[in-house]
Amino acid sequence: SQKTRLELQTAIGPIVWTHVIELTVVPIPDLSRPTVDVTTLDDDWVRHAATGVVDAGALEFTGLALSADPIREQIRDALISGDTLTMRVVLVDGETHTFEAIVTSYKKPVAAGDKVRLSFGVRIDGEPIVGNIA
Repeated sequence: SQKTRLELQTAIGPIVWTHVIELTVVPIPDLSRPTVDVTTLDDDWVRHAATGVVDAGALEFTGLALSADPIREQIRDALISGDTLTMRVVLVDGETHTFEAIVTSYKKPVAAGDKVRLSFGVRIDGEPIVGNIA
């Protein structure tokens, strides 16, 4: 059976998704809309609020990676360059959450044993798309 994983789009036309890490912590994008109090002194004692743009937030991925995986370095390179990456979280039931992201942190914790751990943070750019693997 498939485990929950993070994939990175590595080719376009046809689209190719490459496994990055098996997730041990599964973050899913959340949407929120901030509000700002815009009440003025001439508003007859009634509060007024204005809404901001929809924010999909930031995610932190933690998981197990392959030891010699060049995709890990592509994520690190995107942190340095500021390039946007297309990613998707694939859940065990085939549901997907696809989004554009800017890498904001990259950590490769050193631990004893044969498993390579990887942790990195992203800021979602735009609206996440929920779908299913066909």
